[in-house]
Amino acid sequence: MIFIIIVFLVFSSSVIGGTADLSIELEFNTIDGVVWEQQGEFTARITNNGPDVAAENAPIPLPISLLSGIIRDNGSFTPEIQFTAGANNNNQECFFVLIIGDPPPGGGPSYAYDIDVPSIQVGQTIECFGIFSTHFNSGTREVNWNIRNTFDDDPVSANNTQTVVFGIAPRSVPVNSLSAMISLIFLFLMVGLYSHRKS
Repeated sequence: MIFIIIVFLVFSSSVIGGTADLSIELEFNTIDGVVWEQQGEFTARITNNGPDVAAENAPIPLPISLLSGIIRDNGSFTPEIQFTAGANNNNQECFFVLIIGDPPPGGGPSYAYDIDVPSIQVGQTIECFGIFSTHFNSGTREVNWNIRNTFDDDPVSANNTQTVVFGIAPRSVPVNSLSAMISLIFLFLMVGLYSHRKS
């Protein structure tokens, strides 16, 4: 019994974390807060504002996760928005993971993305470089990202999340162009004149 208590105390002291204020910054090419590109690059920055090393005693190599919210299927077994590691990403430091959820009865699968990073020193920022692509036809979609560190206490939760809005630019309807409007007015005038002459 004493042996079990000693093992428990040694093990628990090795995994008891400290206090680490992690913050995230997602950088996309946006216009008025909306990403209009259908494909592009992005950067995810995770900073440890201290006072302790983040996940210092974690028993796994990539203990900190930047998780996306649920992303819907576009009807063709493809996420409406996809994220993957960029060519210049350090895959040993930033590991991209796709998570696929079981579809509910009569529905399609759901997806989420996870970027896993190692422990972070105080004042250090880890940069992860990725590529995104959108696979929906209209409107906007929001993706909420959240940092997770289960090994430490994070005293400031306000800087743990960021929402990114993706949009599809509305298609221009030919009737809205100036030449189409002039042609339409001319057509109405001709029909009116023809009707007037017949009566």
